[in-house]
Order: sequence, then structure tokens, then C-alpha cells
Amino acid sequence: MFVTLTPLIQVLAIIIGLYKTIQLFVCRRERIMLIDKLEKLDGKSLGNLNLLHNKPTKSWPLHISLLLAGVGLGILVALTLQYVTSGTFTSPKVEGDPYYAMREMDMLYTSCVCLFGGLGLFLSYLIEQKNNRKQSSHEAEDND
Repeated sequence: MFVTLTPLIQVLAIIIGLYKTIQLFVCRRERIMLIDKLEKLDGKSLGNLNLLHNKPTKSWPLHISLLLAGVGLGILVALTLQYVTSGTFTSPKVEGDPYYAMREMDMLYTSCVCLFGGLGLFLSYLIEQKNNRKQSSHEAEDND
């Protein structure tokens, strides 16, 4: 199965590599043009210019911890589902195709890990948005 996918993967890797290389040079030209425009402006008009729209967040530990918690929960749920469906923690043997059950369990583990990892990241996003709203409301109260 992987023998037939290998040329496709190689072609996709080459296309993506070429796309990213071209994108790098185009973005570089755009940055140089933006710097040239900013140099032509006087210092007074730069006071109202907000170049940092996205402030760096300090919540990366929250993202990583909830991602890992989601992955752990996904593994636990997959293990529980495997035990409930097959009655054992090992892959059951199926007549005809001995690897069918193993592939089925691999899909179960992969899907549960991805699902709960994504839910963990979504939860961290919601918590960060809530904290940003609180911080902006406190800043608004302090300015009044």
C-alpha cells in the first residue's frame, strides 16, 4: 500500500517546497516595500501606527498542558473503547485478515488522540479569550 503512495508523497513534498520558497521571496519583497514606505513617512505620523496587532501571549504553558491532557484523555478513552468492544486490552484475532483488528484499533487510538487533543487546544483558546476580555475590561476601567 505504501509503495503506491510514495511517488505521490514525493511529488507533494516537492510542490510544497517550491511553493514555500516562492512565498518566502514574495514576502521578503513585500517587507522591503513596507520598510521603504515607512522610511518616507515623518516621525509624527508614525505615532498612531500600531504595528503589533498580535501581542505575544504568555499562555503557552496553558496550550501545552491542555494539549497533553487531551492526548492523555484520548488514549484513555481509546483504551476503554478497545476493552469494551473486544473484551481484552490486546487486539483480537479475526479470521481471514489477522491485521484487521490491529488496524481498527490503530484508527481508534489515532482518532481519539486527535479529537481530544484538538478539544484541549480549543479549551485553551476559550480560556485565553476569557482572560483577554477580563484584561481589556480592567484596562478600560483603569483608563476611566
